[in-house]
Amino acid sequence: PHYLQSKTYRSVFPAYPCVTLVGKDGPVGCATSEEGRTGFLVGLPTESDLDAFSPHSSDPLVVVLPTELFSKATYEKIVRHSQVEGILITRLRASQQPASFSPIHEYPNKHYGLYPHSHLRWNSVGDGFAYEALDVPIFALDDVESAEIIEAYEENAKGDYGMQWGANLRAWMYPHAGTDPETCLRRGTCAPLGGKSVIAALDTIVPEQDILLVTATLDTTAFFHDLAIGASAYQSGVVAVMAAASALAPYRSAGFKRQPVFALFDGEAWGYTGSRLFARDVDEPHFECNVESTGHCSEPFRASFAYKNISMERITHLIDASQLGNPNHSDELGENEYFLHSDATFGDTASLKQAFSLAASAVPKLSVSSNTTWEELPPSPAHTFLLSRPSIGATVLADHSHAFRNPYFGSRFDEGAAVDADALCRVSSVLARAVYAAALASDQPVAPADVPPALKADCDKVHQLLECFTKSINCSLAREMYTFGEGLIPPPTHYVGVYSHRRTNLNNKFVFDFLVNATANSREQSDCQLDKDCPSGGRCVASACIWNDHTFFYDAISPGFAYKDGVYSVVNSSEPLWTEAYWHGPSVQMFRMLSPKADQVVFVGGMVFLGACTLLLWLGQRFCPIA
Repeated sequence: PHYLQSKTYRSVFPAYPCVTLVGKDGPVGCATSEEGRTGFLVGLPTESDLDAFSPHSSDPLVVVLPTELFSKATYEKIVRHSQVEGILITRLRASQQPASFSPIHEYPNKHYGLYPHSHLRWNSVGDGFAYEALDVPIFALDDVESAEIIEAYEENAKGDYGMQWGANLRAWMYPHAGTDPETCLRRGTCAPLGGKSVIAALDTIVPEQDILLVTATLDTTAFFHDLAIGASAYQSGVVAVMAAASALAPYRSAGFKRQPVFALFDGEAWGYTGSRLFARDVDEPHFECNVESTGHCSEPFRASFAYKNISMERITHLIDASQLGNPNHSDELGENEYFLHSDATFGDTASLKQAFSLAASAVPKLSVSSNTTWEELPPSPAHTFLLSRPSIGATVLADHSHAFRNPYFGSRFDEGAAVDADALCRVSSVLARAVYAAALASDQPVAPADVPPALKADCDKVHQLLECFTKSINCSLAREMYTFGEGLIPPPTHYVGVYSHRRTNLNNKFVFDFLVNATANSREQSDCQLDKDCPSGGRCVASACIWNDHTFFYDAISPGFAYKDGVYSVVNSSEPLWTEAYWHGPSVQMFRMLSPKADQVVFVGGMVFLGACTLLLWLGQRFCPIA
């Protein structure tokens, strides 16, 4: 049986599924019944094949598309045929991609930001495809599996006895999960989206001192969540903030009047959930801990009490490092162009603009302009803080002056190859120097001599960080901190996932440990393996015991959810509410099966064989009786 099964069935792995999320407007994404959907493999490798696609029989079909043809329009063209049971997306090489693809809205998070009635189209190529409820399962394949699927459908296309290769696509997402988060949470068939934000400072946070908040967005999304790399949106900003914090660490004693605090927020793709929870909790007196435990709050759960040293009224200025990976290169000026966005209707940003002008003048081949085309702030955590306190002077540093330059925002094609790593290093240096100048908060304009000439980002570190976040977390920087086993480490994904206060994904843990190490109060070389090997609450990072009281995780889950007695519930329906349906391992199985034509041949042949055998037996008994 095992031999026959191995010759007949084969699991297609890895296969990356489109899954079901449940939001306030109902379910979005893909799902199947527990049995999955099955059909013959038929390939549409070119635009002309797609245009000519018109099934001539009632056979169930699984359509195979190259990744550059997959879009909302082609999906709608394919599923109008009732025979279509599923779609597989192939990609044979990294260069195989469309000119643009963004299944995210034209204005991401618009309803939870500063401008809910804005007519701007920041993501001009976005079509919102990822937020629709789809009728068939859809899976993306890697290069090896793509080649085998293509070989199978080509064999189907030239088969003498009709199509033989089929596939079963299974993405069971609890079809009775409910049509809204409140219902599925009550039934226990879904869980809230969320993760862990990382907050860090250069030194112990002083409650009475003003704060310069430097933010970035940890997470991103994509149509296929497992392929949400987000190299430009927003890992380029994360890399810049980490590199800037590392460069600034030796200058912690510079006498800053505004203490720099670095906040990398998780869950931002889903209504700014990470920054919304943090901003609400530090905007006293909104947050109260009902049950305190050692070092954290048990009810409602918060991973650290360190937030108590940060209050909204002390945040006077904010810099957000947004999309920084794809700047325009001016051939005339020989430099990369970046832009500093602000909105004059909110707090004063003159000191920030002056700090960036000063910083950019010291970094070659780069310019930062405050003359942006649009007067609104791009989507960013800055929206959250200005909603709470409009007097904050907030700017957003980005590689675009108006609409995003990134044609793959929120898709699998936003990969590391598209990021200009050298430009990213230079803008990381500008960010570090601008933070230094703005943190001085001098009554007099800051002079170039006030910023140390040696203050700049480590370009090797920038390149390594980019590798960690876009290629594999099993990278050189991470290997200095962790020991990886021999097992397969999946490609990085920055989709936030389902919230758990007990677990932290490896990417966010790496960000945390990097900043703990970079901004440590003190360190002692050791042979430690675990945190428990270090005395007095130290952390074990890269075989050294490190003491750091100003870097901490913060929960990133919508304030609209509450957890009590082991169950989540909705307590504020005006907040963003996104949940993921529980599911049983999505899978794609390819197998050889008989077509209806072949079934008929087998049936007729079987009947003829049965008749012949019956006749031979009768003749044998009639003319050759057994004595």
